[in-house]
Amino acid sequence: MEIKMNFESLRRRNKKVLVEHAFNLYVKHNENIKFNKEYWVEQLIKGHNFSEFIEKIKTQSQLLEDKDTSKKKTASIGRIKSKFQDLTLDVGLSQKIKIELYNGSRETFITSAAKPLYLSYHWYKSNGDVYEFDGIRTSINQSVLKGDLAIIDMVVKVPKEVGNYIFLPTLVLEGKAWLENEGLEAIPQKVEVVAPEGPPLTRRAQNIFNSLKANAAA
Repeated sequence: MEIKMNFESLRRRNKKVLVEHAFNLYVKHNENIKFNKEYWVEQLIKGHNFSEFIEKIKTQSQLLEDKDTSKKKTASIGRIKSKFQDLTLDVGLSQKIKIELYNGSRETFITSAAKPLYLSYHWYKSNGDVYEFDGIRTSINQSVLKGDLAIIDMVVKVPKEVGNYIFLPTLVLEGKAWLENEGLEAIPQKVEVVAPEGPPLTRRAQNIFNSLKANAAA
């Protein structure tokens, strides 16, 4: 229950950041701008299509929809969650982790030139602040068909600072959308990042150690 509540707060912060950036880029200041921002934060939380929201404010169209339209929700397109073997990770380590990906959409999940769909992730601090939003991209090299459940290796860079974090795996359609905003159920996970045990290593030795550890975990 605690992580669910924290994640709801985190989702609201995330939507506020997205709406703020979008309004700064596309909307001229007006008397109703605060109300409009709050309106769209609520609509995105309810599942309103993020791409449609961007198109509306880019064209300076009517920002308030009628009630029937505002109640529509984006249908679920699947689910993604991590399968961390260890919830305590060494600071700054790059490693492969297993991701469980369920395709509930009508389209195949796979990375291609025509459809640049990638596995990625966000890191959040324990208080809900964004630590790293733009995670490393990992290609989906196998066809995940409608109704399929696949286990895929994804490369993750662990935060460089010791502390407690929330890890959120997701899918990104490059240049278009983060799919947790388009109906993908992304499951958050608490992770503790710690300093490695033993005496300090040189940068070269640390890189070798990290490479060996990542290969062992693969």
